[in-house]
Amino acid sequence: MRTPTLQTRRLARNITWISLEEMLIRVIGLATAIYLARVLTPAAYGALGLALAIVGIFSTLVQAGTGSYATRITALNPASVPGTYARITGMRLTGAGVAITFLVLLAPILSRTFSFSAGLLILCSFLLLRPALAVFWAFRGLDRMHVNTVAGVAEKIIAFTGLVLLVKGQGNDLLWVPVLEVVAALAMVWWLRMRLAQTYPGLSIAFRFKDWPEVSRESLPLGLAAFLGSVYLHGAILLLGWLDTPESAADFLVAQKLMLTMAILLQVINSSAFPTASRLLSNDRSGALGLLSSLLRYYLVIIIPATLLLTLYANEVLALFFGAAYSNSGPVLIVLLAALPFLAISHSLTVLLRALPKPRAVLAGRIVSTLTLFLLALILIPRFGAAGAAAAVVASEAVGMVLLFFLVKLSIGAVPWNSNCFAPILAGVVTTLFFLATDSWPVYFGLPLAALVYVLAVWMMKGVTADELKSLPHVLLSVLGREDQGKSP
Repeated sequence: MRTPTLQTRRLARNITWISLEEMLIRVIGLATAIYLARVLTPAAYGALGLALAIVGIFSTLVQAGTGSYATRITALNPASVPGTYARITGMRLTGAGVAITFLVLLAPILSRTFSFSAGLLILCSFLLLRPALAVFWAFRGLDRMHVNTVAGVAEKIIAFTGLVLLVKGQGNDLLWVPVLEVVAALAMVWWLRMRLAQTYPGLSIAFRFKDWPEVSRESLPLGLAAFLGSVYLHGAILLLGWLDTPESAADFLVAQKLMLTMAILLQVINSSAFPTASRLLSNDRSGALGLLSSLLRYYLVIIIPATLLLTLYANEVLALFFGAAYSNSGPVLIVLLAALPFLAISHSLTVLLRALPKPRAVLAGRIVSTLTLFLLALILIPRFGAAGAAAAVVASEAVGMVLLFFLVKLSIGAVPWNSNCFAPILAGVVTTLFFLATDSWPVYFGLPLAALVYVLAVWMMKGVTADELKSLPHVLLSVLGREDQGKSP
């Protein structure tokens, strides 16, 4: 039996810490969304979502792709952290200052367009200080994921505690939401910088304009891609607020919240794999392709049965979490869940393109998917509302995935996909057909049998192999730090 390599152990620990972070943050975030959806009216909850969506789009402009750039540079050369911190923090602060000023000046116009108060948007705009000052990139590049985990979770706990104490759905206490978020974010930023300064004393911020073109050559295409990605993520919400109503935007928001919760593991895997993939691509492209294809396959094996189960009880789950006001939003969630396989494949391809790095290819993929989303949403939202927006998301994810496949193939002549990656998808189809054929059976009998059919189908199609299962105990031991760090196969 093969002992996991140092690379495998490092990746396993990264995945463990990021999994813990994402799980806790998403759970607290979901609890926050549930609390606000229940104490606020759908119109108020939709208005808050619209204001945060606008700020979320500007947040990517503040980062301008520098996070990916800085993580890659740090992974390759840890000694570069002080210089990288000085350069990109100055760039980010400049961008944040411009963006906050812009939002404050345009708040009255935007508030009339999207039906929320100008004061709410102005307060939300100060959340842009978070991406300007945070140093998550440094700890990712150094493979010290536990630091980011502590900071991210603590930030969410502080904000959620404040919301429960101060936001009761009365008067203008909705305005406490952005205030508490800003306070929690600044506390997290301060703590992270103090931790980084323990390793790199004398950190300073510099506004070296002559250095910015060098950074921008790699980061700007990634930043534009991230900006379009944020427009893509929040665009459907904004279009619903413009073309329909804040209540329709709220229906989409709660469904999107659950769909993105299902994507937690995908975010964990890709964040964990990026530093490793960056190193591998410098001398072992086949190894990088094998790593990413295996991780994508594992994600699909896990997520497909969970997606099928959530589809079956969509209305009930939404009503349970967010209240009776959202009990008819199930069709929106069902449509959005169909985007998850396309989303998973696209993210895996994007990780590879970022690690090469091929920032222009990432940007091209995002441009096409965003344009597809907006064109379809403009057609579908006036007729189908939130369900139409969800359908536009699915179609745009599929189009973006196809383009990214082509761009990766064009870049390196291969893609992180093999025949085994089809196994979980085909197993999901088989399971769905089985469940439909046994629809008249009692649920307590049909569901366990459908689960058994899925497991057997995945096993027979080699979605998971015996060797992978046998190596699992060693990977778990490495996560706990009980494997000899010096061992290699």
